[in-house]
Amino acid sequence: MENTLTSQEEYIERFIAGNTLFHKGYTNNYSIELVSALIDLPQLKKQRIDGLELLNNASYNLCDFCIKCLSAIKASGMLSGARAVEINTVLKNWKYLIEGGNSFATYDYAAEITRSIKTFGYPFLEKLQSAEFEHIPAAFTAISGKFKYFVRVSCFLQPFFFEEAFSIALNILENNISIYAAVERIEVAKKDFPLSIDNGEPFPIFSIIFDYNKVPGPDDSIIKHFIALYNQKTQHLGSGLTTEYPYSKNVGEGLTLSQGFKNYKKYLKLIDELDHVYDGSDNYAFSLTLNKKSND
Repeated sequence: MENTLTSQEEYIERFIAGNTLFHKGYTNNYSIELVSALIDLPQLKKQRIDGLELLNNASYNLCDFCIKCLSAIKASGMLSGARAVEINTVLKNWKYLIEGGNSFATYDYAAEITRSIKTFGYPFLEKLQSAEFEHIPAAFTAISGKFKYFVRVSCFLQPFFFEEAFSIALNILENNISIYAAVERIEVAKKDFPLSIDNGEPFPIFSIIFDYNKVPGPDDSIIKHFIALYNQKTQHLGSGLTTEYPYSKNVGEGLTLSQGFKNYKKYLKLIDELDHVYDGSDNYAFSLTLNKKSND
């Protein structure tokens, strides 16, 4: 069906019209959020803001550290002129998003600044991991387990299959109360199809995020049950993306399984902490202990 509506938000609202499983959708950085009707929506939003404030503070401290690095580079005479102006612009954008509390949207700016610092031969990681600054990477790993270890199932089928694949997922939830009761929310990509984020990485057409307090890890029987039902009902839909998606494990045709936020993992990789939280032997899809629940 051709999407002729004025906005994708309206499209999604009409698509789930009459469905009582979810609250009215609201937009986030890259998606439309559909939170389970079993969950207190205002409370969930507050918990997420409060919980991710630690990550935002960590981003602020990393930004401040980068400013110190750049000051040292400028003092050496290696950074000046147009390049200095360009870097300062990126820093300002990074700070702006931090002040707005947008933790994950800051990653691209952090990555650009750290790349710039390294191009000057500055010992970025060595300084960051020194006794003087080791509290900065420690702050990134100290966020609540609720945000590090929640389980996510994501659909990477071609956008053409969105309506059928999404309908199948909703149907599974409607007819399996134990699975539905374990769901926190569904994230539907809000960008126009075909989907890709700025760096060209594929973006899931939708993801189902399970409640951390009800699903302790990716080996949980509820996750296995959902994946089995979904794969059975979507095997006719054709090819999904053939390349392995970063920080997740392929578990079906265009279907991936993972724990945590992708941008959080990218932040950890940026500061050389990824291997301290997630298991590199499985594409960093899962925590070092699959069913780990700590730092709550």
